Amino acid sequence: MTVTEATEATAEPATSTKSSEASLIKRLPPPVVTAGLSLVLVGVVLIITQFILPHGTPAAVLFNGLVDGAASALAAAALVLVYRTTRIINFAQLAIGGFGAQVAFELIRYERSIPFVVDLLLALLVSAGIGAVFDLTMRRFTSAPRLLVMAFTVLLAYFVATVGTAAAVNLPFLPPAGERPLGQILGVNALQPFLPFSGLRFRVGHLAVPFGFPQLAVLEIAFVSLVLVGGFLVLTRRGVAIRAATENTERAVLLGISVAGLGTLVWAIAGALSAASSLSAGIAGNAGAAFTFDPTNLLAPLAAASIGRFRSLPRTVLAAIGISVLSDAVGFAEPTHLQSWLFGGLFVVVAVALFLQRRESLRVERASVSWRLVAEPRPIPRELAGLAAVRGTRLVVIAVLLAAIGFYPFLVSTRLVVIGSDVAVFGIVALSLVVLTGWAGQVSLGQYGFVAIGAVVASGLVVHAGIPFWFAVPITVVVVGLIAAAVGLPALRLPGLYLAVVSLAFATAVYFVLFDHSVFGWLLTTNVARPTLFFLNFDDERSMYYLCLLAFVLAVVVCANVRRGRVGRLLIALRDNDADVQAVGIPVVRNKLLAFALSGALAGFAGALVAFVLRGAPQGDFTPTISIQIFVYALLGGISSVTGGLLGAAILEVIFYFLSNNPVLTYLAETVPLILLYFAPSGLLAVVTAVRDSTLRVIAHRRQIVVSAWADQTAEQDEARPVPLSAPLASAGLATLGETGRFKLRSRLFGTETDQADSLTAAPGEPLASGGGA
Repeated sequence: MTVTEATEATAEPATSTKSSEASLIKRLPPPVVTAGLSLVLVGVVLIITQFILPHGTPAAVLFNGLVDGAASALAAAALVLVYRTTRIINFAQLAIGGFGAQVAFELIRYERSIPFVVDLLLALLVSAGIGAVFDLTMRRFTSAPRLLVMAFTVLLAYFVATVGTAAAVNLPFLPPAGERPLGQILGVNALQPFLPFSGLRFRVGHLAVPFGFPQLAVLEIAFVSLVLVGGFLVLTRRGVAIRAATENTERAVLLGISVAGLGTLVWAIAGALSAASSLSAGIAGNAGAAFTFDPTNLLAPLAAASIGRFRSLPRTVLAAIGISVLSDAVGFAEPTHLQSWLFGGLFVVVAVALFLQRRESLRVERASVSWRLVAEPRPIPRELAGLAAVRGTRLVVIAVLLAAIGFYPFLVSTRLVVIGSDVAVFGIVALSLVVLTGWAGQVSLGQYGFVAIGAVVASGLVVHAGIPFWFAVPITVVVVGLIAAAVGLPALRLPGLYLAVVSLAFATAVYFVLFDHSVFGWLLTTNVARPTLFFLNFDDERSMYYLCLLAFVLAVVVCANVRRGRVGRLLIALRDNDADVQAVGIPVVRNKLLAFALSGALAGFAGALVAFVLRGAPQGDFTPTISIQIFVYALLGGISSVTGGLLGAAILEVIFYFLSNNPVLTYLAETVPLILLYFAPSGLLAVVTAVRDSTLRVIAHRRQIVVSAWADQTAEQDEARPVPLSAPLASAGLATLGETGRFKLRSRLFGTETDQADSLTAAPGEPLASGGGA
């Protein structure tokens, strides 16, 4: 915004605020355009379902898709509202409404005296309150990169899904938890006998599929919710202010609009829409989706929001309905390949929709993405690195770590040895994220998709092609690196969090398509023999641990060398400002693709090891949820450095293997990472580095060493430095004055008294005869 615009904005009288707010926004598509888009959508759906798909699609299937699409449209609309207001993708969108929906389900099942409408309103109010609390909690991250906010929403989703389920089960006004197991409300169509008008039945078309009150209730809930939200945004003063703030936040603030308060209101509306979506899904027969955080449930709303460009609510709603109708039609035509077709198609839809974004929208996204707070921890200052105490401490820590890692298989059980191998593999995956996200600035929520490809390719080469392990692994690394570079092509156009959506869709598509035996059965394996090398046999868990450890060390060495070399410096420069890098003639495209290729190669390397650690590539070990978890915990550890990424991977492994079986420890595992990210948004490594620097400051002060690397060390602090408690170094304290300087100091302080002067001429490294340490 120019200075002239700002002056005009501040000069406007208060009575014209409402008209000024209205002038800030672009007009929504008029009813004629919306109706035209609806007709085009209906025509495309009818052509695909009736003429392209084999045998056509019955009307009952289309109607069921309309019902499912109505529920999905509510969640997609909430995603668009939150994104337009805060520029973040809210991965906790479904979890926000899950608790309120579960409370409503419990009341519908066990408290028949409460009217059905009251149950619904209570769920909406509870979820709206949770949404408002979400906004108040995340104000802590106002100046933080939106990447951290996105990760925080993921941790909030896990927390709400875990703690919310336990809280709903133990509600005091319901029967005891032992008398109402979750299965009574989680089962398919489990709630339908307890809904109003349970005897209402009707059919659509000739197919014998019964419909009733649940389907009508879902359509009514969706219609009323969307009409109320649309009317609020268009007809009310606060709605107009929300639309104005989303278009130009700075000018909205100048006009006196409370942007923070509007943000809380938007989050409350999003929470209510989320509850309406979860309620609709449960009433229609799928209540279980409201109780867990599963990113695959969010993929269809994300695809619809992508088609709507995260801006247009009418297009998003129409896209959600169209996707659901087509999904049900494909499922009816190809029931054995439903998931492969569905999630593979969603990946294509998301990639194409975001790739076709308008250039001005992409420029806004690039400008709003901030990486300024993502900084690598500084090394130990050179003035202190040579101290005997510092060197000794570092050597002791390294020796203890090496001894613990080396003797680990001899000190623990076989199960823990296998966990150690998994930790090493997870560390390599974390390193791939450090290269791609921490250094190159490309957000990836689908890194485990490359791990899955590496596992399948490596095991297939060994079992089906007869290639030895020692040759199959390098081939796999090259293949997965090339695939990653191809997937990274959209990164040349898609900035920031848009790429996160594409990568998540990629990981989900890989999970369902790659393990479809009808498509890749010729490559999938069930039993993989572990490798041998001359007289070495890696069949037992202890030897496999050492092989994974060796691979991990190799990956660390590669990443360290890349970071110190020219490639690493270029990636950091691209992350901070790719326009400046391009201006000096450095090829941006080639270096971005190189980052994707290197990251994918590391992930494929980890996947090849996984296949031999697990003696196969089972589908359940490569879920999209793991991709999100490893990303969030790498960010929690400190994704900008090798040490931070490894720290986050180690924390994830500890939580996954040691804290997930006990209910109390499970709540602790969901709460502690949330608290850590809230109070240490720069990562745990930054906390460790701060503690280290505090200790080094004490050493520097006591030794009278001026550290040039600490910019916050002022001249006043140098003068007030305490007297050293130990012998000064030859290059510190009075020794730095030289013989001439010490002679002048003696003359000024003590005149010509030799005995006092001699007390100040101690040899370098010896304490003074008087004062200080004496």
